[in-house]
Amino acid sequence: MKVPTTPHDLTVAIVECIQTGARDLGLEVRELLRETTAIRLSTTIGTNAVIERSGPKLGVLVTSGFERTLYDPAGADGILDVLVPREMVMGITEEVGEDGGVSEEPDERQVAEVVRALMERSARMIVVALRNADRNPANERRVKALIQARHPDRFIRYLPVQLGTEVSPFPGDYERVATAILNAYIHREMARTLYRTEDKLRDAGMKVPLLIVHSTGGVHRVAKTVAVQTLNSGPAAALHGAQQWARAYGLPRVVTMDMGGTSVDVGAVEQGQLPYGMGFTFRDIPLSLPTVAVSSIGAGGGSVAALDASGALTVGPRSAGWVPGPACCDRGGTEPTVTDADLLLGYIDPDHFLGGKFRLKRDRATTAIRERLARPLGKPVEPVAAEIRGRVQQSIADHIRARLGPLLEPAILMAFGGAGPLHACGVAEQLGIRRVVVFPYGAVFSAFGATTLERAHVYMGRLFRPLNDPAGMAPEIDRAAEELRQAALRDLTNEEASITLRLELVVDAKHTGRRLVEVGAPPLGSGDLLARRLAAAGVASDSATLVGVILGAFVPAPSLFPPPPLLAHGQSREWAPRLVFWGLEPCLTPVYSSERLEPGSRVEGPALIEAGDWVCAVGPGWSYTVDDHRNGVLEHQPSARRMMSHDP
Repeated sequence: MKVPTTPHDLTVAIVECIQTGARDLGLEVRELLRETTAIRLSTTIGTNAVIERSGPKLGVLVTSGFERTLYDPAGADGILDVLVPREMVMGITEEVGEDGGVSEEPDERQVAEVVRALMERSARMIVVALRNADRNPANERRVKALIQARHPDRFIRYLPVQLGTEVSPFPGDYERVATAILNAYIHREMARTLYRTEDKLRDAGMKVPLLIVHSTGGVHRVAKTVAVQTLNSGPAAALHGAQQWARAYGLPRVVTMDMGGTSVDVGAVEQGQLPYGMGFTFRDIPLSLPTVAVSSIGAGGGSVAALDASGALTVGPRSAGWVPGPACCDRGGTEPTVTDADLLLGYIDPDHFLGGKFRLKRDRATTAIRERLARPLGKPVEPVAAEIRGRVQQSIADHIRARLGPLLEPAILMAFGGAGPLHACGVAEQLGIRRVVVFPYGAVFSAFGATTLERAHVYMGRLFRPLNDPAGMAPEIDRAAEELRQAALRDLTNEEASITLRLELVVDAKHTGRRLVEVGAPPLGSGDLLARRLAAAGVASDSATLVGVILGAFVPAPSLFPPPPLLAHGQSREWAPRLVFWGLEPCLTPVYSSERLEPGSRVEGPALIEAGDWVCAVGPGWSYTVDDHRNGVLEHQPSARRMMSHDP
């Protein structure tokens, strides 16, 4: 189920979601929580803290000479005066060479002076990210020790310190300082909210630990969560859910489209495997962390349609959000959005949005599109709305093609998110994809994906060596992996028997850049296995450098796959046909309740399939068939009667 978010206090929405679930099941909250075996939470607390600029005032220490660039020649505009005021970045004299040798240690008196200055400017946390610290973190550790000696945690004015190499030990001074600053910026609010959530749920009867979803594709306890690793956790969880269905269907290649109110997240599953990458960009900030590879574009239901300086229509990336929201929501928004266009064209029933919990205002959508777009363009309202819908679908298709082009033929599209099924056929046609799968719980697909995740924790270490001698490198990699394994065993006490390990290497390869190479379970034992893994990944060992090792430790957790049938919640009813613009002319279109469609049911387009919190637009030339799992299979072959099969 979906409940409105509560930006002022996310714990309210979390508790309300559980209360709603208990009510739908005919249980008291305490009864539900008493029988619950796992609670997983994917959160946007970090994203909200950045958007709302609600993080603490940070002080940042860098190597002298880099105070105004943070090691980025372009000037770090995405961070300075955004997350950190420029006057809160100070330099200290120290030097670590390219070979890792310490040429100059930090001076105790200088460190004390700059920290005092930062505290006088109200710094509440210090980030220390020094040049070449990935090659030797000794100077960073010395600075931290000096600060903590003067500001121990027994004092009220205790000064927390985070090191760049503690958050990310990998090369790239700018990426490392950016990752550390962002982690420090969102850490306090996340810790406060997550612990308050856990306390509320325990008071309400929860017996199991609250597990937080990470962008690495796993879940972990609140106490073991690194704040920055929760960013993009929802899209990562959704892609994991798509992986489960790809394996269940035996599909060799799947492209995913997760379209919500603000953005569209796209990814791919190939041969049942998730794509992992080294780093991602969050609001123009490059982060150096291993993550499930998901790419985003600002093209959601709330994306604003406007005229640019030349008078041409544009859609996104700016979003109206939930507040003030699309004009039709009547929450103060006056700019036209994709949702306003979909409503005006007949795809959305204004009286039954979100199962009738929220009524939309068609006249508000009409006014916004007419006044802001149609009148300046000298066009009727409906063609402009159709152009908005077409442009957002084109933007999504272009983004998928640019990011996943080689994977599109042959491929199946899985579409989810509240707006995914509504635009899936249009996007698929642009991509030349003839089969799409949508899900009865598609609006909460990230939550479903989270139920399939294992408990996982990622341990990272630096190991900088050329890979031109795999036989010589294998013992060093094994020693590094063993250190990380011991750390995993300390963190996962009493679970040693159930832990499975996966070792990945962070490799800088000539021509292909930084990438991950999966090795499997350590130890390597010999260089033969390493050489085979590098060759299989297309990495030439004579032109590659090993820059780090990553150990994933996984512990089985209760899983929910395949998910049980959904409760109807009173949505199973007859729907009257309505006029829908499938082109420039309206067409009286049949509307079907998804709950009334049994496995084997088939609907020919044009048609609409409606549920409580999503709508699927079955375009002309498409068919919609309910398979044995109650998922919807859309095919762009009206005469085809086949069900989901193992061939794409």
